[in-house]
Amino acid sequence: MNSLMGAAGAIGGQQLQALVQPKSSPSATPEMKQVQQDFQDQVNGVQNKYFWPIVGGLGLRVVAASLLLVGGVLALGLKESGRKTLLAACAVAVMFELLHAILQSFINMEMMTAVNSFVEKLTTAMPQGGTRLLTFPHDAGIIRGSIIAGIVIAYLLALAKIWLYLLGPINFRKKTSRPPYLILALKPETQT
Repeated sequence: MNSLMGAAGAIGGQQLQALVQPKSSPSATPEMKQVQQDFQDQVNGVQNKYFWPIVGGLGLRVVAASLLLVGGVLALGLKESGRKTLLAACAVAVMFELLHAILQSFINMEMMTAVNSFVEKLTTAMPQGGTRLLTFPHDAGIIRGSIIAGIVIAYLLALAKIWLYLLGPINFRKKTSRPPYLILALKPETQT
């Protein structure tokens, strides 16, 4: 499902975003409207720049998910082909997670540049007499910190997934390995 939503977002994300994007406030100055449009253009530019790597990553994700599903079902049936499929699936999944983390870090770094530029331009485009929603040095630091925190969290999640995918081959390298819940289900009952 995640792959399908990612494909839909990659293919029609800009059109969907244009449909649901709220209109500018009537009190917004023409400079503020231009800053918002420039930011949207930068975001669309980043998405266009990484379109094909994203699509390739989605394809790799579909392959990994399909192998994990098929291998898991076959392994539950205690078939040797299920164990081998799971081993291959874990290798593909590790490769996907590494490449996905690297790609997302590039995208996030370019987005951080666009967001910083947007915040700086927006603070200068705001009317001087009104209340300022943003104070550039303080708010830019918060925005930059939240983007960096997102990158760190994404890397930690990728490391956790890779660790789990590496544990799979360790568990399934033996031909006689069975998941613990199957061992419990297959134990003969003792009669007293």
